[in-house]
Amino acid sequence: MEFVNADMIHNSQSARLPWMLRWQGVAALALASFLPFLFVSIPPLADVPGHIGAFAVQVAPPESPLFRDLGFEWKLTLNMASQLAVEVLARPLGLFTATWLLSALSPIVTVVGLLAVCRRLNPEAPASLLWALIFVYNIAFLMGFLNFTLSAGLALCAFATWIAFDRRPTVRAALFLLIIPLLMIAHAQGGALLVIWISSWELCRLDGWRPSKWNTGLARDLAVRLWPLSTAVVPILLSASASGPTTLPVLRKFRMIFETVHDQSAILDISTVIASLVVVAVGLYRGARYSHGSAGPVIATTLLFFAAPGRLSGTDFVDLRIAPYACLLGLALLDWRNVDLRIRRWVLLTGALLLTVRFAVTTASFVNYERSYKSELAALELVRPGSRVMNLSLVDCDIAGWRSPRTEHLANLVTPLRNAWTNAHWALPNVHMLQIRFAPGDYARDPSHLVRPDRCVDYNIPFEKRARHGLVETMPHLPLQDVDYLWLVGLQLPKGVRDDRLIRIWQNGNSELYEVRRKSAARP
Repeated sequence: MEFVNADMIHNSQSARLPWMLRWQGVAALALASFLPFLFVSIPPLADVPGHIGAFAVQVAPPESPLFRDLGFEWKLTLNMASQLAVEVLARPLGLFTATWLLSALSPIVTVVGLLAVCRRLNPEAPASLLWALIFVYNIAFLMGFLNFTLSAGLALCAFATWIAFDRRPTVRAALFLLIIPLLMIAHAQGGALLVIWISSWELCRLDGWRPSKWNTGLARDLAVRLWPLSTAVVPILLSASASGPTTLPVLRKFRMIFETVHDQSAILDISTVIASLVVVAVGLYRGARYSHGSAGPVIATTLLFFAAPGRLSGTDFVDLRIAPYACLLGLALLDWRNVDLRIRRWVLLTGALLLTVRFAVTTASFVNYERSYKSELAALELVRPGSRVMNLSLVDCDIAGWRSPRTEHLANLVTPLRNAWTNAHWALPNVHMLQIRFAPGDYARDPSHLVRPDRCVDYNIPFEKRARHGLVETMPHLPLQDVDYLWLVGLQLPKGVRDDRLIRIWQNGNSELYEVRRKSAARP
């Protein structure tokens, strides 16, 4: 049976590494990915304010007023990367700094992991590697899926480690008996990606993709090499089982492909994805190939994206998280040695230019988001500590809403900044450890705080049966008698919609803060 030795792949003495894969280049590219975070105090990643709100309850002292309305219960879940890190970092660094550091580490770890894999599997002619780095700032990262992106970056590092220890199977087995379950606990999808990358690489380098090779010998060889991966089932069996709906939106997947780097401009972002696909197609047409078994992880990740559900046991965007990693590996591991040198240089140059443009756009957007966050959070100076804040935040849709203000979870910051309750927290049983103790009807947790422009709402469907709601129709349903404030982020009450209990105490642009004048009845 044909077998490719990993040390033969990574022989730096016989093949001179390009500058991108030398350690100086790795360090420079990793630091470049960190650049946007130098301009912000709160990472403008959509879900990060929500994470900070939950962390505030996690690290709050027992006497905190937060525990009147909220709670936190430690339990083993497959979604704990940031919670475990914050438990260690929050005390010496502070909650906001610890979260900022974790957010900034995510692209750094991803870049280092990807380049480490490339050094092992494609060290000679990775002409499209800079194109791959464009997908580090992908939609899953910008949406603030902190646990997933941290674990996926670590999975890339672990994949490179697996290859590096190919000649030392005993040491590798000992390492991965620990790495695999820890990564599953960090985030199940990150752990699953590592298992799939390792398995598909081993299968492909043994020619296991050929049906003619399927026999007991192949199965035995795979079992001998892959048995440490079996420890992935341990945390699955020990963790709390998540519950919730599972959906497979097949048609939506094709739209997702073009949203892989969804950021500031639909034209730039969609064009970037199309250009990347063209680069791969031109490379394959001109003779570029996936060698040393590297086709396995690329194909397996792509197939996983199409096979994965959109929602799994209540967790959203399962498939959307996978797509960028198919692009990362597909572009980074394409070997261009057999392609004309002029084409390779053009691919390298255009990749460098587009990467520079996108990093510049992202950095500028971070600066603008920082200003926006500070402007919106000025409202909290008027909120009494320990109060209850009902929040409604505007979320747009379709192309008009391509550039998100990333304020849909900004209201969660009332929890760390004012020790206050809000209805913007997410708390899925057996997925999140945050508990909602004060639950006024249907407006207790995410996504009860989200409202849409009228053009995004299908008013032909009854209010109770649809997920999208407008501001005007939502107002009569709010349990204002149970809260102290109504905070509107990104929207204002129309003149025809007023409630005598609401007193506006702050306005800034399109946002408003109302104090609720309740009747004399005691608050629950």
